[in-house]
Amino acid sequence: MGLDNEETELLNCGDKGSNPIRATSQKPTQLEQFRELVKETNDEIKREKVELQRVEELQMMSGFDLESDIDITAKNRVVHTQYTKDTEKGREFIALWNKGNRKGYMKVMAKHFGISIPTIYRIRVKLGLPDLCSKEHIGRAELIRKIKKAYFKGYTSYYMESNMRLAGFGSENIRKILISEGVKMKPQYCTNAMYYKTRSGIPPNKLIKEIKRKYLEEHKTLRNIAKDLGVDCGTISTKLKAMGIQVEHKKPKCKGGYPCNWCNKIMVEVYQNKGLRKQKYCDNSCKNKAKDFRRMVRGGRCSENRLNSFENFLKKCWGDTYDKARKRLLTTKPIIVRDKNGI
Repeated sequence: MGLDNEETELLNCGDKGSNPIRATSQKPTQLEQFRELVKETNDEIKREKVELQRVEELQMMSGFDLESDIDITAKNRVVHTQYTKDTEKGREFIALWNKGNRKGYMKVMAKHFGISIPTIYRIRVKLGLPDLCSKEHIGRAELIRKIKKAYFKGYTSYYMESNMRLAGFGSENIRKILISEGVKMKPQYCTNAMYYKTRSGIPPNKLIKEIKRKYLEEHKTLRNIAKDLGVDCGTISTKLKAMGIQVEHKKPKCKGGYPCNWCNKIMVEVYQNKGLRKQKYCDNSCKNKAKDFRRMVRGGRCSENRLNSFENFLKKCWGDTYDKARKRLLTTKPIIVRDKNGI
């Protein structure tokens, strides 16, 4: 294709630095035509790449294979007509959707029906079904009712997480659901002695109710309650004290007449006056102070002033027999538990 004389003159003028105005009827040059063709080709390649990437994403989300030559828009139009309230597939879709109760359920439905997740979303909107997280959703409402019923029965959120098969719902999610429903939460178990875990496996709320009933109504001893519930006597005592119930020792006291190993006060009555379990201290305060004193003397971390105050207290209480009393405090023998055969 040759160039006219006028076009040649205009090109030459452009090379010399002038900027003439082209006529509207002037045809594009061969170079400009080539550039336009390259640009259109690149745009078409980009569109194909974007479409291919979209198909791959739909394959990953839906879990089934889509052939690259399928027209996604046309297929979705056909799919939407099959899922209505009057068709069998539509009724099956509604029934499965109402059974869901958590996020991620659309992926399960996509695998079941063999369509993509975005298509599931559009069908759900078209049928007017509520969102999975909405309180109007039947499956979600049933789940909330089940969680509230279990919580009012005394089960903890940790127990529900591990034993009620609430897939995808951790203890924190269960707690948030209960708070959103206006349920008054009980104290945190890690800070309240009433709700400490025990080896019995009984839920804490149910356990403290049983302990309270057996102790106050049936008037059983701590030992018998511990035997019935499969826990230790100390656990029963700790939970009763945490509930504000004064614990009475059913075992009668016996004659003492010997001094406390810490404060040197004469104990008139004691719970055990002989054997390995002989009572050595008048109360828990003296027992804990003696334990702290042993720890500090044996190299435990402490302040020098605290150790000196304990030493001065012992010297004041025991006087001339201070050395013997100190040696007695630092000499402890472990209790050896033997079975019926003496082994």
